[in-house]
Amino acid sequence: MTMTATGAGVTATAAATYFRLRRELVSPGCERLVVPADAGTPFWSWYAGWLRGGEVRVEAGPAAGLAFPEPTGEVAQWCSGGLASAYTDLLVNHLSPTRLSYHGFAAEVEPHRGGAPLLFTLAVLSAHRGAACSYVGVARRAALAAPAGPPGPTDLDADLEFLARWNEFHPALRLRTVCGDLTRERLLAALPPGAEHQLEGCGRTGAAPWCGDCALCFDTFYAAKAVGRPLGFRLSRRIFEERYTRDYRTWLDAEFRGAQDGGPQLLARLQIVHGLKCDPGADVDHGQQKPTGTHHEEQHT
Repeated sequence: MTMTATGAGVTATAAATYFRLRRELVSPGCERLVVPADAGTPFWSWYAGWLRGGEVRVEAGPAAGLAFPEPTGEVAQWCSGGLASAYTDLLVNHLSPTRLSYHGFAAEVEPHRGGAPLLFTLAVLSAHRGAACSYVGVARRAALAAPAGPPGPTDLDADLEFLARWNEFHPALRLRTVCGDLTRERLLAALPPGAEHQLEGCGRTGAAPWCGDCALCFDTFYAAKAVGRPLGFRLSRRIFEERYTRDYRTWLDAEFRGAQDGGPQLLARLQIVHGLKCDPGADVDHGQQKPTGTHHEEQHT
C-alpha cells in the first residue's frame, strides 16, 4: 500500500530551510547565499556552482538548530504509476520499503517549495523523514552515448548527476535509483508479463491511460513496440508528424545537431538496436481527434 501521508510538517525545519535557500539561489539578483552552518554548506557550495556558475558566493552563517534528523534506518520508496516506478517496485519490493506518494505531501509542501524541481523536493522530504535510503524512479534519458563529462543542470541526465552529488554530501540520508542506466525500452522489457498494462499512462485524459497525442505517449509507444510489449493504443496523426516527421527526421538530416529532448535519441536507439519500423499506416489512429486535458507535472517515479 502506498502511503500518501499528509501533514509533512516542514514549517520551521531543515526542509523549509533548504526550500528557502533554493528560492534565494535562483533569484536573478542573488549574489551571496548565507547558509546556516548546520544546513549542508558543502552541498550548497556545489549546488550554487552547478546552477549559477560563479555568480553566487556561498558563505556559512550561524547554525539555525534545524538540521535534518538522524537517520532512522527507514527504507522508503517514492511511487507513482510511471514506468520507472513500476520497475523500481519490482527490484526493491523484497526490502519492504515504506511507500510514499508526493501527492499526499503537496498541501503542506507547496507553500515552501517555490518551484523547486521534483527530484530536489523528494530528496529534501526523504531527509526530513530521516529515511536512511529512499528509492526514486530516475532512468537515463540520453539513450545513446553518455555525456563526456558530468551533466550540467540543463542536460538530459542532470537528475542522475544531482542524485550522485546529493548522496556525496548527505551520505546518511541517501536517495537512490535502481534504473539509472536503463532507457525506456529496457524498463518495459524487464517488467513481468502483463505489468505494462498496470501503468497509469500519460495522465492527460481520464478516458484512457494513454492519450496517444503527447510526447510521452509517442516515446512509450515505440519503446513498447520495439520490445514486443504493446500497450493497446495508437498514436494521433498530429503527434506522429510532430515527433517523427518534424523532430526526428529533421534531427537526422541535420546530422544530430540542435537541441532535442531525448525522444529522438530514444527513437534512434530503438531503430539501431531493435530494428524498429515506424509505420504510420499501422501505428497511427487516423480517426483520432486531439484529446482534451492538461499535462500533470512529470514524475520521476
